[in-house]
Amino acid sequence: MKTITKLPLIALPIAFSLVSCDIDKTEDGELPEVEVKGEAKLPKYKVEGPEVKVEKKQIEVP
Repeated sequence: MKTITKLPLIALPIAFSLVSCDIDKTEDGELPEVEVKGEAKLPKYKVEGPEVKVEKKQIEVP
């Protein structure tokens, strides 16, 4: 149980140090030249979101 309570105390400074980092790009990267032969096809996806029913309820607070 003591380990569980100490975990947030250890994780907080680590998380703060990662968030407070200042990162500057100093050099551009480059990709290798690649030659691709043949036919390629990306997969198709059909995505449908869920139906959401929203109701409104009015209440009076005394």
